[in-house]
Amino acid sequence: MLRRALPLRPLRLAPVPHRAPARRAFSTAPLFDPLVALLEALPSLPLVAASPCPQTTSLVLLAVALRTAALPATLWSRARQRRMAERVVPAWQEVKRLLPESVARRCRRAGMSYEEYQAELQRELRAHLKTLLAQHRCAPIPTIVMPLAIQVPLFIIASQTIRLSIGLPDSSFGSEVQPWWSAPPGLEAQFAEGAKVLAARGLEGEALEALTRPMGPDLREVDRSMMGPIALGMSTLSSVELTQWMRRTERERDTEQQEGKKAAEEQMEQQIEQSVAEPLRNRVLANVLRAGSIVFVVVASQAPAAVLVYWLSSSLYTLVQNGVFTVADRRRALRAAAAPPPRPSVTAAVQSREAQRQRRIERGIAQTQVGIAGEMGKGEMKRKRALVGRAAEAVEREQ
Repeated sequence: MLRRALPLRPLRLAPVPHRAPARRAFSTAPLFDPLVALLEALPSLPLVAASPCPQTTSLVLLAVALRTAALPATLWSRARQRRMAERVVPAWQEVKRLLPESVARRCRRAGMSYEEYQAELQRELRAHLKTLLAQHRCAPIPTIVMPLAIQVPLFIIASQTIRLSIGLPDSSFGSEVQPWWSAPPGLEAQFAEGAKVLAARGLEGEALEALTRPMGPDLREVDRSMMGPIALGMSTLSSVELTQWMRRTERERDTEQQEGKKAAEEQMEQQIEQSVAEPLRNRVLANVLRAGSIVFVVVASQAPAAVLVYWLSSSLYTLVQNGVFTVADRRRALRAAAAPPPRPSVTAAVQSREAQRQRRIERGIAQTQVGIAGEMGKGEMKRKRALVGRAAEAVEREQ
């Protein structure tokens, strides 16, 4: 007997779970492992180990070594700034004095409007400034970027290395208290009495020192006293104020030197330019740096004490460095003020362009004389020749 055929059910496939492809996380730990090992070995150096705080001393030495390694870039930048102040700026002032007159004569002969004259003048001023900067090798962008391109990576790498070293289970930074922490007087007296009792019972050496030493917050913890972050903010702010004071002193000295050389209108123009435009930029930059000092305090209050020690050492290095540079610049300025200032000379490029324009003016005058001779009579020729002669004399007086 044949069985009755059952109706076929639709085949349903079970959904296959989708698994996202495994992503490989990039880890910087292998890159920093040699640096962490080197940092852990610094406190074991003979001179560092003999200090009362070997871990703190090693961090200070690390900051000094890295900042000293980046010092050549800072000196290179300062040399370029000095060339700009001593060579480019005087020549640039001479260019701004001579160029508008020649451009105005050329634009007047070409029948150009005042707006076209201004555009042509600005174009040639930019070209002359670019020539001066290239000639003396003191372009501003490399001068500013080069020290930062060396110091900032070193600062970030050192901070990350210290953080990784703190995270090790057997980190040596956990065996030393924060350098600015001190035990309360009552606690120190109790530990001193306990040390006497243990010494009377025969305990001595490292065991006695380990049991009787007051233990406070170590270098792996955040500074709850806020002494370190406030010191960092004060050192950063002092460095900013020192730089601003030096700029104000240089500006006042330049103003005093120029007062006896300029007429009343030029003095007024210079005072307006120096008291409004330049200080405005300086004030904006100074206020940004002052705000950055406050931000540093907030950030440092959340950082481990070991990282804070490195930051504070680097900031103090900057303060001392700026102080040394300020004294050196002050002495150089006094020597330059005692010597008679040389008259700034125009660059070779400006001189060649002025000579070419003078030759073009002379050729134009000669062509005018020839054209008048062919078209006018002798009497009219004499009159026109006299007019051309007076025009040539006026051009020479303007030059």
